[in-house]
Amino acid sequence: RRNRAFFENRFGWRSRRALWADKLAGERYLSDEPLVVGFAVTEAGPNARAGDYFTALELATQLEAKGWQTRMLPSTDDWYDLRDVDVLVTMVDRYDLSRMRHRRPWLFTVAWMRGWFDRWPTRPWFDRYDQLMVSSQFAADYLEREHGRKASVLPIATNPARVDEGRTKDE
Repeated sequence: RRNRAFFENRFGWRSRRALWADKLAGERYLSDEPLVVGFAVTEAGPNARAGDYFTALELATQLEAKGWQTRMLPSTDDWYDLRDVDVLVTMVDRYDLSRMRHRRPWLFTVAWMRGWFDRWPTRPWFDRYDQLMVSSQFAADYLEREHGRKASVLPIATNPARVDEGRTKDE
């Protein structure tokens, strides 16, 4: 923490870039804490049924394998409390960025539009996202053509370990 304070006071915004590089690499020189990615989802937990949760869970599992920490932020809890979150990935368009609390100054916001990509831009907070991700090139082309925003394509994938290959529900 002392290193981070030194960089903040000495270099201003450049220190934020250094802090990000440190957190992304997992070096923990400038921060004692690992990178924390929060996923704003409809619901979470063993009884969850929402697809956005399962999609977020798969990505979270991979990020944790790389040494990052993840948190599910279900709408049933205090959805807007971003204490200790470095990256916020919203999985639903109704997450209102203007209601965030306890946000870090370097918080990076991501909208991951797997569906309803025509509805997301109608939200008043849409332009506040730092990064847009979509699940298809069609959606990326639409956002750039209709709204002038570039989006990265991150398709939804299937985790083979969670799928019983070759079997149907009826077997």
